Amino acid sequence: MSAQKEAVITLVEKQRAQGRPVGEVLTTLGIGRATYYRWQQNQGQPQSRPRTTYPLTPDEKRQIEEVKEAHPELRHRQLQGVLQIQGVYLSASAIYQHLKALDRIEPYTRRPAPWAFPRYEVWRKNMMWGGDWT
Repeated sequence: MSAQKEAVITLVEKQRAQGRPVGEVLTTLGIGRATYYRWQQNQGQPQSRPRTTYPLTPDEKRQIEEVKEAHPELRHRQLQGVLQIQGVYLSASAIYQHLKALDRIEPYTRRPAPWAFPRYEVWRKNMMWGGDWT
C-alpha cells in the first residue's frame, strides 16, 4: 500500500479517536467512503491485479504462423476470420501481437475517407437536391 494511502488511514483514525465522524473527515479530504474502506480492508496486503490476458500456447502460435504463410497478403483481422473457420478462436489483438513479435506486420496505408472529397460540384445554389449518406 502506498505511503499516501496509509497516511490518510492514519489521519482518519486519529480524527475518529477525537470524536469527529469518518464521513466528515473523508468529505474534507475529498475521498469517497467506499474508497477509504477498500484501502482499510486491503491494508498490509500486496496489490495484485487479475490477469486479463492469457498467453498464446505454442500450438496457437504455430497455427497463426501457418495461416500467415498460406495467406501472406492478409492482415491480422482477416487471419482471425480464417482461424475461426478452422475452429481456432483467438482475438485479433493477440494475433497482431504475435505477428508483431515476429516482425511480420506489413506497412498498411488506409484508404481515403469517402467524405474527404466531394463526388460532385455544385455550380449554382438550389440546383442540387438530395443527400449522399455513403
